[in-house]
Amino acid sequence: MTAIRSCAIRAIFPACARRAKPDEAHAILDRVRKAGIAHPPTVYRALNDLMQKGMVHRLQSRSAFIACDHGACDGKAAFAICRACDRVVEISPQIGIKRCCAIWRLTKSRQSR
Repeated sequence: MTAIRSCAIRAIFPACARRAKPDEAHAILDRVRKAGIAHPPTVYRALNDLMQKGMVHRLQSRSAFIACDHGACDGKAAFAICRACDRVVEISPQIGIKRCCAIWRLTKSRQSR
């Protein structure tokens, strides 16, 4: 790993971890520019490395990235995304499908009011 990529990882992970909402790569780039990271490929490579380590997840539906809620994981997680505020909650396999279904029912009941 190059020194530049290592520096990018050290800047990008905290930038993701401080947010409860997912961010697109360009928004992350804007937040880490003061750390000397100025090129999108550097951000994408660092995000890819963080994803491989299980420290960051990519939300395909949003083309956005968010830090793992419970430390490094194996990438097996589901996400609940609030339609009103875009906050994301990571649902790990340990919680189980019953909890996911309970969250979904609660969301549906609030929407129908």
